Amino acid sequence: MGAAPQTLSVYKGDDHTWTLTFTDSAGDAIDITSSTVTLTVKTNKTDATAQIANNATLTDPTNGICTISVSNSDTNISAGEYFFDIRYTTSGGVVTTVLYGIFRVVQNVG
Repeated sequence: MGAAPQTLSVYKGDDHTWTLTFTDSAGDAIDITSSTVTLTVKTNKTDATAQIANNATLTDPTNGICTISVSNSDTNISAGEYFFDIRYTTSGGVVTTVLYGIFRVVQNVG
């Protein structure tokens, strides 16, 4: 799975979960057992501190499936656009950025 720019949008103060499936170039599942998948959200790409930094739950690791969640306290930040990446780290320490782009927090109406 190569890095591809994306926009992830969430409403301020909402919970949200994304499901990722890791596959190789043939479309076969990559076993992600003993790996780490991390979502990082920052105001500026070079900031030392992240607004959000959450590890994924490996829901079906032998079939390459994990979920990344943000809680309502994670998304209770100023509405606007931030930068994010999702990085996959193998048990051997190899790090690959699999997704990156804009993390948009939308002001809710209520």
